[in-house]
Amino acid sequence: EGGECWLDETCNLINDTLPNIIILLADDLGYGDLSFSGHPTSRTPQLDQLARESRFFTHFYVTSPVCSPSRASLLTGRVQVRSGVYPRVFISDSTLGLPRNETTIATLLKKKGYRTQIVGKWHLGVGAAREYLPMHFGFDQYLGLPYSQDMCPCRQCFPQGQPCYDLCWPSKVSCPLF
Repeated sequence: EGGECWLDETCNLINDTLPNIIILLADDLGYGDLSFSGHPTSRTPQLDQLARESRFFTHFYVTSPVCSPSRASLLTGRVQVRSGVYPRVFISDSTLGLPRNETTIATLLKKKGYRTQIVGKWHLGVGAAREYLPMHFGFDQYLGLPYSQDMCPCRQCFPQGQPCYDLCWPSKVSCPLF
């Protein structure tokens, strides 16, 4: 196949095509909670179809019981204690965030020619100058919440009438997002 090394700089993509990549991260959702994995009452037909038609990965080990370190680990490939986030959960008045020197999967994908977008909960910091938002970590677009939905609406995150960054307008994102 050869497609297993698509992030490795030393290998080439088959036919120079970029496969679509969708990474789903949901707080408090286990593999066994979805109908395609055998849950007796959950019905998730769209996720079932996506899993059937895709390369599906089932092993991601979370070593933190809270969301911010888990998100940092997924995006950077680092174990949570080395991500610069552990053991924190960022709150709306926090001045910290994912360290700016971290390389994310979005940054690596952009180098390969991908367009990147994040939808949903970021929860990896904002910063006084908005320096911890997704656009500084390889994402082209961001539609979501800077923190968790229990901190909505995000009026306390940014000055009234100002976008948090480019295409992100907290006042236009409903809580809950979906």
